[in-house]
Amino acid sequence: MALYGIARLAVVVTAATPGVGNEPGTPAETDVYYFRVSPGFYSAGPIATATGITEVALTKATGKALTPIKELIRAGVLTTATAIAKASDGKTYRIKLHYADAKDTTIGSDIINKTIPTTVNNTKSKGATFIGLVNTTRVTGRS
Repeated sequence: MALYGIARLAVVVTAATPGVGNEPGTPAETDVYYFRVSPGFYSAGPIATATGITEVALTKATGKALTPIKELIRAGVLTTATAIAKASDGKTYRIKLHYADAKDTTIGSDIINKTIPTTVNNTKSKGATFIGLVNTTRVTGRS
């Protein structure tokens, strides 16, 4: 059983510009970052869509450098928040949730009513449903 999975965060760094006349436009550039996550958490379609993060197989990330999460937060690429989830038995869980900075305006509404996958390893919150988002962490740098 793996303690960590690998997640891929693809971030569009520049918008695509349309071509003028006969000149071709420039496509949007995408930076891809790999970092460690709990296996199975970001593999669910609705959570991956809401957060902008997808889990990838270890073989696909072979040869790629893992970026520490704190570096992604400092660079303004990734944001961390505390999500509140409620299980069917009434228990409430606080879960650290990472999401792409581009999802900052929609994450609150997109994550509500999404269910934590039952495939997530090492967690008691399997099957719980997100009911809220609090304590967004933004670190832009240190002096």
